[in-house]
Amino acid sequence: MEEINRTDVSILKQPLDERQLIHRLISQYLRHESYVDSAEAFADEVRAENKALTGGNATDMNDLEPEEDHHAANRQSMEAQPLIL
Repeated sequence: MEEINRTDVSILKQPLDERQLIHRLISQYLRHESYVDSAEAFADEVRAENKALTGGNATDMNDLEPEEDHHAANRQSMEAQPLIL
């Protein structure tokens, strides 16, 4: 019990609220399916919305930055190649 009480919890992140969780799930889906342009547009829209709602004090939304999912990109490039028999 002593060890638990000494544990530093200052590095833990606050849990996401429902809106943030939904935004993150949408962003992850778009990245996974290689909709990079859509993911970028979605992140821009969320940032603009947050900025408007917070009066210019936008919260950190780096988690929505689109990064291409390499597995999805490889899968799509393989699907685009014609089958050679």
